[in-house]
Amino acid sequence: MSEHPLLSNSSWEQLTIENDFLFCKIMTAYPHLLLELLRRILPERNIEEILFPEPQKQVY
Repeated sequence: MSEHPLLSNSSWEQLTIENDFLFCKIMTAYPHLLLELLRRILPERNIEEILFPEPQKQVY
């Protein structure tokens, strides 16, 4: 039985913020970082808060 790719140590070391799973986990765990990121990317929007809908689900 092969190990899931997200569970091996080497795959975690290769992940970047471009990875959807990692981005979601970090940004929901640290919403202040997400708010700051969005404010820098979209300064004209004057973002005050972030509301989180239901998390993304995998389709099998």
